[in-house]
Amino acid sequence: MSDGSGVSIEQMGVFAVKASNAADQMEGAVTTLGTDLSQLPAESRGAWIRKFQEVHAEVQLELKVMNEALRGTSAASTGASAAFESGDIDQEQLASSVGSQVPGLTRDLQV
Repeated sequence: MSDGSGVSIEQMGVFAVKASNAADQMEGAVTTLGTDLSQLPAESRGAWIRKFQEVHAEVQLELKVMNEALRGTSAASTGASAAFESGDIDQEQLASSVGSQVPGLTRDLQV
């Protein structure tokens, strides 16, 4: 365990795997939902389908942003744990960097 951050190499490795798994699970759930809903556009008309398509596009974009952030966090944690023994890593800077990638998820989504 590092004197500076208080996080062990094992904890960082576990977190990296969980972040990657979360990205996979979210992507799978949204893909399944998209498949289940894929017949709606063909059977729908008017303002409803236009709004549905807007919401669908926004969710896809937000999923991409979230997955990139989760995968980035996972990769950063993996890299940090590899370098952990050679010195303490500034975890606050790492968290800020990843946090800046997800500014206001679904902020423009109006349902």
